[in-house]
Amino acid sequence: MQQLGITPSVAVNALYSRIVATGGLPFPLQLTKDEQVAERLHAATERAIAESRIESSSLKTPEEIKSWLEEE
Repeated sequence: MQQLGITPSVAVNALYSRIVATGGLPFPLQLTKDEQVAERLHAATERAIAESRIESSSLKTPEEIKSWLEEE
C-alpha cells in the first residue's frame, strides 16, 4: 500500500466503488493450479474414506497420501 501511496481504508473504499460501478468484482476469483490439484486430491481422499477403501486415520502426511495413491 505504501508503494501506491494509499491507506488500506482508501484501497477498500476504491474496491467497493469498483464493485458498485461494474456490478461485480473487478478481478476474477479462481483457484491456482496448486489449489485445484489439492482440492481434487482432497475430494478423492474423501470419496475413498466414504467408500471404506481406506481409514481416515491412515493418511496423515503428503508422503502417506502419495504412497496410497501409488498403490492404486
